[in-house]
Amino acid sequence: ADSYWCSDSCQGGWAEVDAECAATGSQQIPNGLTYNTTSILKRFQNVSLAGGIIHAWHSQSWAMHMFRIVNQTSSGELKFEKGGGRQGARNWCRCDQCTYAAHWCGQYHKPPWNDTRMISGTWMVENLLSELDF
Repeated sequence: ADSYWCSDSCQGGWAEVDAECAATGSQQIPNGLTYNTTSILKRFQNVSLAGGIIHAWHSQSWAMHMFRIVNQTSSGELKFEKGGGRQGARNWCRCDQCTYAAHWCGQYHKPPWNDTRMISGTWMVENLLSELDF
């Protein structure tokens, strides 16, 4: 798999994740996201988000990736176009890999549970024609 690192001596934020992915020949890039349908985003339940672009920060705000939305469900799931999100050339961290990165991960719940979700930070959506003022 493609790797950000050009040496066997990885350092820096989430280096352990990149090293693990390089060793196993895998990549950890999101193929979608799920948002809370009871939040302010509930207005999007009846709006097509297909073609929109998600800008998603890493949880520690040191990289941003972009993903084109190809599908959505009424339960708040967005699916991304295959091959997107490689702008930062970095793998995303899962809750069970970087327990220091997200306070909402299952490891912090009572009782704790094995949470393998990818960690994201702030995100926004753009390129929604239906949301423009004419």
